[in-house]
Amino acid sequence: MSDEQRHELFQHLQTHWGFAVNEVEHIAISPVSADFNEKDIGQHCLHVLVIGILLLIAMSFAPAFLYEGIHFGVESYMALIPCILFAIYFSYFYIAAEKKAYPIITAILSGSLLGGALYFSALQLNRWYSEQHYHEHVVALYLESYDQDVQVWKLPPHLANTLQLEYVYLSPKVKGFDASLKAQNHYTLNIKQGLFRDYFLDAISLQHIQLIETQK
Repeated sequence: MSDEQRHELFQHLQTHWGFAVNEVEHIAISPVSADFNEKDIGQHCLHVLVIGILLLIAMSFAPAFLYEGIHFGVESYMALIPCILFAIYFSYFYIAAEKKAYPIITAILSGSLLGGALYFSALQLNRWYSEQHYHEHVVALYLESYDQDVQVWKLPPHLANTLQLEYVYLSPKVKGFDASLKAQNHYTLNIKQGLFRDYFLDAISLQHIQLIETQK
């Protein structure tokens, strides 16, 4: 607007609405800025969150690039607790150093995510390590069914109780998959055991399956 148009507008507002043209209300900036700073959680908590998310994304590719076996053991979830506690402890000191609002709350939230990512990463690395250092067990497994290209193997009772897992499922995508096996037969397989109840089958195990009993 030109100065003339602005002047006419102010005159109209003053005449019809009682607008005080010469009175300008100034908003105090400092209280608003102080209130904003009191609620600012800073950037360090975001750094922790990003690290946790990147770890989860990176380790989700572990089955494709880090190890080759089919891991079906259920590792202990108890390790998740120290991972979360360590991550929260580390996150608190890192976040508190920024001297922003709510360091404890943001450390708990972001540290919990980071702790979960650390636990997930530890599982993947343990599986990779297990494939380099393992013990073999010759176990008799029952091929219960072979439908839609998926083999359903039933574990023996002692191993099922240890793993809290009754069946193992194998698809043709698994390296070493033997499509010639017949269902409702018992076979011996070399199941390999790593650290922390990590049990797995690899291509060598699947290539040396032997029939031990045929159900009539």
